[in-house]
Amino acid sequence: MIPDLSLGLTTGCPIQTALKLSLTASKNKYKTIWIGDDILKYEAFTYASIIANHVKNIRIGLGVISPYIYSISTIASATSALAELTSNNFILGLGVGGSFEVERFTGAKPKRALTRLQNTIIILKKIFNKETVNFEYEDEKLVDFKLSFIKYAIPIYLGVRGPKLLELAGRLADGIIFSAPTSLLIESLNIVKKAAVEAHRNPDDIKKILWNGFILSNNIEDLKLAKSVVLTIINSMSDKLLNHLKLDIELLNQIKKEFSKGNKIQAMDYITDEILREFCFFGELDELKQQFIKIKNIGVDEIIVGPPFGSNPVKTVKTMKLEKIWRK
Repeated sequence: MIPDLSLGLTTGCPIQTALKLSLTASKNKYKTIWIGDDILKYEAFTYASIIANHVKNIRIGLGVISPYIYSISTIASATSALAELTSNNFILGLGVGGSFEVERFTGAKPKRALTRLQNTIIILKKIFNKETVNFEYEDEKLVDFKLSFIKYAIPIYLGVRGPKLLELAGRLADGIIFSAPTSLLIESLNIVKKAAVEAHRNPDDIKKILWNGFILSNNIEDLKLAKSVVLTIINSMSDKLLNHLKLDIELLNQIKKEFSKGNKIQAMDYITDEILREFCFFGELDELKQQFIKIKNIGVDEIIVGPPFGSNPVKTVKTMKLEKIWRK
């Protein structure tokens, strides 16, 4: 099976630029516009609504929305409106979000992620099924909560890493958004599959999406953009997960140390080509084709293109067409 190609944006991207890229993706038969919530930038639901209102004939996905930032009632109401706006062509992606950004936004590190995400996905599915919900957990409480205007049962994907959260995706999610590292992709897929089978689900019904950094270029300046994305990914990963990688752990620790001190440039200097390839697609078209073919053979259903794209994002989106990637 040939994976679909989709467009990746974040809410840190200027809206007019995002619209231009989205229209280009729609014209070039991309499957989905995935919008990542950059918590400290534009608000995600409004941002997605603008895209959905201007760009037709393409699915919209939010990946990921954090229940540490938004209440369940807000997520339910906003995503139901987006599903209606897109005529049931919308996907909700849930996840913890970047721990650094969540802490900056809320003043506290995200805790008990497994319980929080499990509660959120179970309650949202009930709400989307037009049930009346009563729920209380920590600082969140719903009393006889029901949304009368819901028209659709919205698919829920999880954007997660680590064995326990991957197992949760296998048990409950309609899809999973993987975000590096590529060397752990097969192991991660197997965890999801095993959990799905144990929950008496068909693993093939769970859609597998891969969203890593992306650069159509070997230009040094463009690779600096890629390193900036990789830096963010590394600092969102637990030490336990980083230790599991076949990379120089001293370099990874140095990257996190410099980043925590605010020394972003110094931290990026420690990112080698080997580290970069673990977290990011980069190269000219023929190189990218080979990287995508490896991912295809692993069993991914959809690969997301971008960001940061390179020096000419529109040209990148036009170039990365299905027929160009998979044509022999």
